[in-house]
Amino acid sequence: MKKTVRVMMGIGAIWFVAIFMIFPEGCINSGIKGVFLCIDTVIPSLYPFFVCSGIITGLGLIKPLEKLMSPLMRPLFGVSGKGAMPFVMGCISGYPVGAVCVADLYSKGECSKSECEKMLAFCNNSGPLFILGVIGVGVFKNPQIGRIVYIIHIFSAIITGMIFKLFRTEGTNVCEISSGKRVGIAKVITDAFGNATANIISVCGYVIFFCVVGFALKVCGISPVFHGFLEISGGAEAISEMPIDFELKLLILSGMIAFSGLSVILQVVRIVRNANLSAKFYIWGKIIQGVISVILTFFVVKFMPVTQKTAVFEYDGGYGEWNISLGIIFIILILLLYINKKAVDN
Repeated sequence: MKKTVRVMMGIGAIWFVAIFMIFPEGCINSGIKGVFLCIDTVIPSLYPFFVCSGIITGLGLIKPLEKLMSPLMRPLFGVSGKGAMPFVMGCISGYPVGAVCVADLYSKGECSKSECEKMLAFCNNSGPLFILGVIGVGVFKNPQIGRIVYIIHIFSAIITGMIFKLFRTEGTNVCEISSGKRVGIAKVITDAFGNATANIISVCGYVIFFCVVGFALKVCGISPVFHGFLEISGGAEAISEMPIDFELKLLILSGMIAFSGLSVILQVVRIVRNANLSAKFYIWGKIIQGVISVILTFFVVKFMPVTQKTAVFEYDGGYGEWNISLGIIFIILILLLYINKKAVDN
């Protein structure tokens, strides 16, 4: 199997070099487009979250959050309250902040290895800025649809986490760094900025590379759907131009975002391997979440009045767009906890 993968990767690299030599101008322009995408969107939206997550875990500020969220995280997902921070950060910031937070938890000795690997399956998600902006406004010209896709996306992550609750986690095998060890504030801040810088450089590298890959796929006449499952930003733009029905386009994009794409998967693999974690649960989690997201989207389209011009509910824009979506998500979490508690009591 590994030999086959190596051969395929080699063939792909040769094909990519050939495309670059035949269409150098198009490849360069696509790379420049990727650079501007990083400057305009990726760095401003992700870098602050990378830094903040490092500071939060470095200073041990997750302790109060752990006590507050343990009654919610343990019944739903089978993990401690410490998992609340990567889950919430992953929901409001986007790929791959959730994975970075999980890696920070393990590197600081806050959670066991098996628990962190299970959290990877549902804590790393797309953020509202991408879904509302790129999918809602960019693809469908309707931010209401973006909100619906975002709620479906997070709800599918919650269901995925509940599925992975069935996998047992051990409380042993933690990182060698003790969670009770005090670290100087200066070191916490410098480490947070250093790790955040390394992570953002890696993320931008993947974005630029896959922008060029997307162009190579386009000139070869390969379906934009395949592009979307390699890299979701350029893939969403390509899928938006496909002459297909609104419902099918919504299904494809919903599953594609939940799967996260090969670009994000490679970013996460790098992050978790540097923390000595396995990405196996993450990959399976994104596959399961992608399937769940497609199923949920199908039922929403079938049984609710969702079209490209109208949406399920209207909103006058009085608050930040992601605030209302996040509020709905927490309401869903509370309801799920209540249902879970009732089932246990009975």
